[in-house]
Amino acid sequence: MPKETFFNLNPEKRRKIEEAILEEFSKTPIEKASISNIITNANIPRGSFYQYFEDKEDAVKYIIQKFILAEEELISEILIDTNGDIFESAIKIYDYMVEELLKDNSFKLVRNILQELKKENFSIFDKNN
Repeated sequence: MPKETFFNLNPEKRRKIEEAILEEFSKTPIEKASISNIITNANIPRGSFYQYFEDKEDAVKYIIQKFILAEEELISEILIDTNGDIFESAIKIYDYMVEELLKDNSFKLVRNILQELKKENFSIFDKNN
């Protein structure tokens, strides 16, 4: 997870860095993603990146966890809106996922994450990290 210095940034700067990370990991497989591209797109010095994150894997873990939390919130909202109707909820979740994954970089990010998860050398869900 990001270091405390990242969370102390003003929201606009933090959002800009998050967008740069998301863009890089969406267009490039994670193993080939470049910190140089991230810092260029975020307009921050390389040293600042390392004040915010341990490394590239730390940055992608943060983006993935943020993505998962947003999806969990959406699913909860859908379940509330449908009064817990599992079938109606499933249809709404499916519709949302199709719509969202086809726009912007979401599909590419999910594809790159799933490709990385197939490998055994990258464990984003390791509870010890």
